[in-house]
Amino acid sequence: MNKLTTSEIEKNYEEMKVLFTARQIELIRKKLAEKELTPTEKVFYSRSINKRLKAIEIISHKEKYFIYGEKDIIPERKKKAISLLKKIERRHKGMKILITGRFLWGEKYNDIDIFIISKYEKEDFFEKQLHHNYLLPEETNTLFFTSLSKLCISNFPIDAESEEVQLETILSNYQELLADINNNIKEIKSSLRKFLLNAIYISEKIVLSSKELDNLVGKILKHHNKAYAIRKLFVSTLLTSYPDFSYKNKLEELKQGYTKLEKTYGKDKFYEELIKSYEEVLAVEI
Repeated sequence: MNKLTTSEIEKNYEEMKVLFTARQIELIRKKLAEKELTPTEKVFYSRSINKRLKAIEIISHKEKYFIYGEKDIIPERKKKAISLLKKIERRHKGMKILITGRFLWGEKYNDIDIFIISKYEKEDFFEKQLHHNYLLPEETNTLFFTSLSKLCISNFPIDAESEEVQLETILSNYQELLADINNNIKEIKSSLRKFLLNAIYISEKIVLSSKELDNLVGKILKHHNKAYAIRKLFVSTLLTSYPDFSYKNKLEELKQGYTKLEKTYGKDKFYEELIKSYEEVLAVEI
């Protein structure tokens, strides 16, 4: 059994009524439809529903492994991933492990991403094609983990809840990405992925899977003017995510800061692009 689906709720509605109230079932439906829960609903879901669902999933699970985003996984890779998980478990007994990334869904892939949840900090390492990544338990509450877990095979049930993305984070992501582009860094995928993941989440309340994120990264990289495409996304993200213009003072401060740097050190594409971006957002204010 994979994660509960809307069709399974309808098919087993009478049985679910034994375990859940009508309100709880409606909240489960809402969650499965990826609709935004109110703060009160989030607390109620976490305290009254989530743990019970996890227990049901574990008890009813015939297999030892959990598959998320199966419709996008190549069947042969699914078999290989489960076989690989079995081998890795022997070396990491009792630990939570998942396999994710392009290996599961892409025709071509460079390596196989393996994530191991560890109580202790450990260095990531490569073993032939296997990329071993270690995460601390608290890192499973990040948007990064939620994204990679949407399309993965694991030896434990996952119901990741992401922390909110702050304004300072998206501003920092954007500056880092533009700096990479300005410095002609060939490999900007890392900073681009980070920016896109956070931007889409705060503007659309959607967590992209590794496949969705990879496809979006590919489109941006193919654009004839990457900086322009990224700027437009940055502007629309701020305008749609902060209709109260709570970013105004911060953007004014950043704009003035980079304007001073231009006067001190001369014209620079990086400064120009940032100032242009801030001005474009501030110009829309009513």
